[in-house]
Amino acid sequence: MIIKRFCKKITPQTGFWGRQRYKFFFINNTPVNYFSGNYCPFQALISLISGRNHRSNVPRQNNGTFTGPAILNLFEFLGQNQAQSQGSSKLRFSPSDLLDLIRACEIVQSNPVTQKLQDHYFHAVEKYGSAVALRQLNGRAVSYSDLLTLVHERMEWLRIKQIGPGCRVAVMMPKSIETVALFFAVLQTGAAIIPIDTGTPIERLRKILENLDPHVFVAPPAFFPSDFPSQEEFLANATGEIFAASFLPGEKHTSDLACILYTSGSTGEPKGVCITHENALGFVNWAIATFNLNAMDRLISMAPLHFDLSIFDLYAGLSVGGSVLLLDEEAVKNTRLLTETLSQQLITTIYATPSQLITLLHYGKPGRHSYPSLRQVLFAGE
Repeated sequence: MIIKRFCKKITPQTGFWGRQRYKFFFINNTPVNYFSGNYCPFQALISLISGRNHRSNVPRQNNGTFTGPAILNLFEFLGQNQAQSQGSSKLRFSPSDLLDLIRACEIVQSNPVTQKLQDHYFHAVEKYGSAVALRQLNGRAVSYSDLLTLVHERMEWLRIKQIGPGCRVAVMMPKSIETVALFFAVLQTGAAIIPIDTGTPIERLRKILENLDPHVFVAPPAFFPSDFPSQEEFLANATGEIFAASFLPGEKHTSDLACILYTSGSTGEPKGVCITHENALGFVNWAIATFNLNAMDRLISMAPLHFDLSIFDLYAGLSVGGSVLLLDEEAVKNTRLLTETLSQQLITTIYATPSQLITLLHYGKPGRHSYPSLRQVLFAGE
């Protein structure tokens, strides 16, 4: 068994995790805790794992990784500090925290990460082909099988352009069924997906593209910088909106990269957070087991696709035969519409940021509706 921190520095080309560097950590590449706000109940443990607390006598390797008997020493260290830190704000471990840690170990041992992020969906198609996979507020919906047809169309388009393992595909498209299909197509070809905020100012977009060195950039024609011309029209979505694409000779990467999420970090400059298939699928496996996601679940996708919470919505939800309702940014901002949607669409699982939930409670008038299917409200980020 190996305990290690989630992020270490990666190549200068793709940046590093920035201010959210210790958002969660992993045991054998499965996250132990995913926290919100400025306080983490595993703060001291993360400090130990990252090697930043040099006063600890817990054995560690230079790369911040614990192995073998050091695990037992780590638990002993936690127990000692728990006894010494009553009333302290620095170390506040609860019995449930330590139980979560042990349970995460058990989940990892029973769910080794040997697959790709998209594999669960392709397996789900075989079992839940006729079930509804994705829905939009305009009433449009696709089954798992219908979504697979869209995925295959986009895979063929990418393969004709020789997009495959080691390539990076930047996508600046609004959240929609077609966009999700493109994401799965990119991953299935072996390339990495880079979702970019559709509200990104042109100068920031230019910096992201310079930093990323993508092989493909897909966006509405109006979003292309003047020195980054579009080369051909891309498949239109169901509303008839046309997208364009540029194909570039970027240098191929060799890692097991699934996606790159861009954050401004502490300097305001775009930084790419590299997430491997192992990282992302470790989180997905943990989420499915921890929150008992299944084919009866109806999830609501509130997070934008360039935000890490969307990994839960799309890849965990579509791994188990669940149905995911896609909400665009305007729908999420309309809190009264949102509470009405939660009720009428029989949503079972919500995953949002604390500020989204607070806004929903304050302005969405949730007391006007009942939520007979809602069984869990999860939050993280910020």
